[in-house]
Order: sequence, then C-alpha cells, then structure tokens
Amino acid sequence: MRKHTINNVRAIHNYCEFLREAKRLSDVSVDGVTKAINRFEVYTKYKDF
Repeated sequence: MRKHTINNVRAIHNYCEFLREAKRLSDVSVDGVTKAINRFEVYTKYKDF
C-alpha cells in the first residue's frame, strides 16, 4: 500500500503543473518525471520532502 503524505502529493502536483505551464513539457515528459519521483519515494520509504 502506498503511503503518500499530503505534503508530498501537493509538491508533486505543483511541480508537474510548473513543468507543463512554465517549461512547456509534454504530458509524456511529465509522466516520466512523475515516475522518477515515485521511484525516489519508494527508495526513501515515502518520507516527507
């Protein structure tokens, strides 16, 4: 079961919006970033950022 904290979810959401709007990245690129962040969260055992 995933153990996401609300602060991490908000930070990830805000960062993805930044990538889409300010950096003009495609959805595929943002999905790749999201997957990388998820791997990092698994590695750190879902500790707060």
